Amino acid sequence: MPVCMKSWYIAAPLLLFGAIWMAACQQPVEGCTNPRAENFNPEADQNTDCTFYQLTVEWQHHADSLPSDTVVQGSVLTDAAGEAFLVDDCRILGSQVRLTALGGAPISSPESILLPTVNGQQTVEDNFFGIGLGQYSADATGWITLGSFDTLTLQLGLDTVLSVVSPSSLDNPGHPLGSSANPYVYDSLQNQYNTLLLTVIQPNNNNRSISIALTEPITYRFVYPITVLDGMDIPIRLRLDYGQLLQGIRWSTDTEAAIRTRLLQNLPNALTTY
Repeated sequence: MPVCMKSWYIAAPLLLFGAIWMAACQQPVEGCTNPRAENFNPEADQNTDCTFYQLTVEWQHHADSLPSDTVVQGSVLTDAAGEAFLVDDCRILGSQVRLTALGGAPISSPESILLPTVNGQQTVEDNFFGIGLGQYSADATGWITLGSFDTLTLQLGLDTVLSVVSPSSLDNPGHPLGSSANPYVYDSLQNQYNTLLLTVIQPNNNNRSISIALTEPITYRFVYPITVLDGMDIPIRLRLDYGQLLQGIRWSTDTEAAIRTRLLQNLPNALTTY
């Protein structure tokens, strides 16, 4: 009997240690299970948020008339009447950035976001970006599909169903649709997002400031041959030509409605790839 008691006292701690060890071994290993993600963990058995390589917009604010070809805040340009003006601000919102494989259909991003819309909450592809003066790049969306592509599609502005999303509804810091975005493109008076917000100053007209907002979405389709390799971001190079964008505008004499019409006419040809 004493021998049995001694054996039990020895075995009990071992059994307890074994149970604890087994419990620890059975704890789920968290990590991203997508092999194309930056934070891929091949040993993970519980999928967590994945961080993907990005379609990265590289943006040129361009004007041939400037010595550096680059428009910055305070750049001096000349309008259709020969009058000088300063570019004070230009903010652009983009969405639906996608690549198309050779002979195939546009490829979607693995990233999505839940947004309130006119039809209630809706999960949409998270492929938005914002650009302002002084900004030359922005992440548009995550990407996992490798291979060769020949076409780039994107949209400036938002679809109508998304234009009513309130920035306060996004808790993702820095998201292009959120209230902490840079640049901030939401018009709180009209309760909608701007496609483009342009502000110029006329130094020869008592520093008169003129701001014009466009809300209409504009869709683009570019020939854009590119090969996506593993383990790298994918550059999407876009150029906004301010000479083309502002062509035909006379800031002193044109009405706001006329300037808006001219911008809408010019914008489709002012954005190109490079």
